[in-house]
Amino acid sequence: MARILLVDDDSLVLRGAQRVLQRAGHEVWDCTNPKTALHMLTYVTVDVVITDVYMSGMSGVELARRIRASDRCRHIIAMTGGGVMHTAAELLAQARLAGAERTLAKPFGPGELEAAVADVMARPAAASVN
Repeated sequence: MARILLVDDDSLVLRGAQRVLQRAGHEVWDCTNPKTALHMLTYVTVDVVITDVYMSGMSGVELARRIRASDRCRHIIAMTGGGVMHTAAELLAQARLAGAERTLAKPFGPGELEAAVADVMARPAAASVN
């Protein structure tokens, strides 16, 4: 079982992913923006942050950078369906450079999400990116 913080500004994606992860036995917190996620990480210890990349305000890429710089979480998974200016592949490549260990292109199936969490949990904690 992992303790997971799920960050996505799309409530349908957020609820669907939350249900999948909880049914798999994980403890899940959720929020709809990266600034709230950073605030939550000062109070809640989690094993994995799963974040959307393309969000208004702060991107999931910037969130990943800040998490890595502060050592607030062991593992990061980034997900996106793409954006106005960039494809999903481009955004996920940016997320990997910022510290995401795994990436998922939306739409993805429940099994893909569960496999991504299992994969990162089987790895040692990621190193900080400074």
